[in-house]
Amino acid sequence: MSEFDKFLIKGEMLEAMALTYIDKQNNCSMHVNPDRNRIGNEYFKFCNNASWTKATKLCRISFREPKYIIHINSHKVDDWLLTKKEQKFLMTTLWSDSKKYKGYSVWQALIIDYNGERYDVDLEECRRITLNFQHKLSLRSQLSEYEEIQLTALPIDLPMPNYLKLH
Repeated sequence: MSEFDKFLIKGEMLEAMALTYIDKQNNCSMHVNPDRNRIGNEYFKFCNNASWTKATKLCRISFREPKYIIHINSHKVDDWLLTKKEQKFLMTTLWSDSKKYKGYSVWQALIIDYNGERYDVDLEECRRITLNFQHKLSLRSQLSEYEEIQLTALPIDLPMPNYLKLH
């Protein structure tokens, strides 16, 4: 096995993936591992197993709208289209309190982990990146490299789409 293969599990790079939510009772988990070469199309992963390596299905779900993000993957895991019951479970879970970040919801924890993995933004920095803050930045004619990151990162107060309408 090559050094590269050691980091690949089910076709995904593990060193850049954050486990944001795990539910052993309902046997599911949520992760982020953003592609540093892709801007926009931000998504999180919802797996049908608490253990990433044991998942047989996963769905990539957009942060910005209720839609699936379909990627060509290793075909070792099936694309998962959630039933209405699973969509309700997802929504309830996203609104619930995060065990990882006290005082935040699972939804916000996904945003925090996404920004951390994608932009190396820590929790304190992520708290400051709001829709209003980004709006003010967008009005400036010149931005520093760091301000560009703040403008591109997911705002902590990003409204959660209605995932009961996933398509």
